[in-house]
Amino acid sequence: MDSQPLSSGMSNPKPAIARGKALRSQAREIVYNVFQYFTTKKNDDNTKYNVHEVTSEATGVSARTVGYIMKEAGNRTASDCTGPLFVTPTKSKPHKKVIAADEFTDAAIRNKIREFYTVRKECPTLKTLCAALASDEVLDM
Repeated sequence: MDSQPLSSGMSNPKPAIARGKALRSQAREIVYNVFQYFTTKKNDDNTKYNVHEVTSEATGVSARTVGYIMKEAGNRTASDCTGPLFVTPTKSKPHKKVIAADEFTDAAIRNKIREFYTVRKECPTLKTLCAALASDEVLDM
């Protein structure tokens, strides 16, 4: 094989993976395997090309993401050999604020909602309900 890079005949296609989307564990493993393949091929053929860029072109993932995946693989294999090599990253979602209320507070909130419908003749919104409950000192907001 000649010493030209593998990507010389290919044009730069758009990445197949949408920007901002997390790669699942199987996709990460495929990128890792493709990287390992091109690394061994580069060493066997004694050619010169950037393995990150070639892997990026072959998988449709950015070169930076390939680097992150390789770093993750290096960290996982060194510290934990029992679990899976890659895990799907998840975003942490903010949890709703939970207010612990006793039966008296529950009844006061229900009565305030009924008051909105019967006395004021309007639909209570969260904003108006919280303001009314705060003015009656039912809840501390």
